[in-house]
Amino acid sequence: MKADRRATEALHGEPGGSAPGAVTARPRRWLGSPGPALHGSARPTVSAGTRLRIALISPVDPGIGTYTYELVRGLCAAGVECDVYTGFNAWITSLPRICAVYPVLGRALIRQRSALISAGAPPAGITQSRRPLLQPMLRNASAIRLVRRAYLSVELALWLKIRGYDAVWTQWPEMDEGSITFWRAARVLRLPVVHTAHNVLPHERVARDHDRYAGVFRRSRAVIVHSEAARGILLREYPYLASRAIASRHGLYTTYPRLPDRRFAMRERLRLAPETNAVLLYGGVRPYKNVDSLIDALAADNSGSWVLVVAGHESGYGDSGGPDPLARTRRLVAERGLQDRVRLLPGPFSVEETSELFEASDIVALPYLESYGSGLLLLAMSFGKLVVATRTGGMDEYLQDYRAHILMEGAAGADVLAALRRAQAMLPIAVSDAPRPPAFEWSSIVADLIPRLESIC
Repeated sequence: MKADRRATEALHGEPGGSAPGAVTARPRRWLGSPGPALHGSARPTVSAGTRLRIALISPVDPGIGTYTYELVRGLCAAGVECDVYTGFNAWITSLPRICAVYPVLGRALIRQRSALISAGAPPAGITQSRRPLLQPMLRNASAIRLVRRAYLSVELALWLKIRGYDAVWTQWPEMDEGSITFWRAARVLRLPVVHTAHNVLPHERVARDHDRYAGVFRRSRAVIVHSEAARGILLREYPYLASRAIASRHGLYTTYPRLPDRRFAMRERLRLAPETNAVLLYGGVRPYKNVDSLIDALAADNSGSWVLVVAGHESGYGDSGGPDPLARTRRLVAERGLQDRVRLLPGPFSVEETSELFEASDIVALPYLESYGSGLLLLAMSFGKLVVATRTGGMDEYLQDYRAHILMEGAAGADVLAALRRAQAMLPIAVSDAPRPPAFEWSSIVADLIPRLESIC
């Protein structure tokens, strides 16, 4: 009974006279210690009397989830109170806790009162499945699914308003008509929303994507992108955002530990000779990431001095989604007879496995056809690796502060091969030759963002 009473108070107001639905302050629920100190400069100073309270909406996706985690670390270190709302099987829930995390998205909040109180436990009766949150819903009729998502969106907006946050920060959630209802409801409730457009538009586009994204951007107080190049694309597509578009850099990673003593063992597992250079393509293997040109470059190379390591899983291709996460890449490699010079490692990978792969690699390849900002670029920089990248999406903005890089003007196989030959001539690049650029530490990034957030709130 006592637990039920506390749950009801959490959903409908605080005890002691507050009316149901009243906006009330709630006690802070910190789970665990703030974690290791941030790299780089000292924490930014927040003006006297300022203590922003922000709710961050994080998707299940590991890449964006890790970005959200790093951002939260920076904000918390700067004195900003953060709560994270995500799905109960989201990547971010597996990371060390630095603030309250509510794994409640995808199911009615009224049925998850215990999770909203405990800030971490999944809803009663729900297992920690690794399936996408929306998969069970896909069996229902589309109209029912749309209504359900609209209801969940409105309920979430009401809950965040009741909790009295200064702002809500969305991170690349689904953008169908049902979920866009969240931004509509937030505007009606006068709940300030900041949205990070990790992609200005999807890489694999379908009809009405432009309008769907516009529905989110129009209703956001600020739209954050990761480079001036991405800001330029944003304003070209949505010129009315000129006063709300903010370019804020993606930061270096602290989530993945340096494990240099694991390099030799991982290279042995990959069957890499000491004199062989490992070129890594990591994460999602999608059309815009251009693995085809890497395979073309390898086929045209007769030196035998490097091996391609593809670690991840495919999506965005017509034949994606089968039992083999790297089926298309495996087929291309076989057609060119390159099996001895390519290592295919189906993902996903744990934090430690990711660190080991980067430690074992010599060059990180980003021959992208399109980009709005790359978290993998920052991961490579975090490990002091030599980066070979195309000049797209602001790559040059980041790499001008990072010595160990080669920028390509083109993305064809011949361009990639020429760049890799230049890169191998630069090796070995020691971590001391490629230090973490201070401008990409989260302390620096957050120091620039906080005044903008204060003006929005």
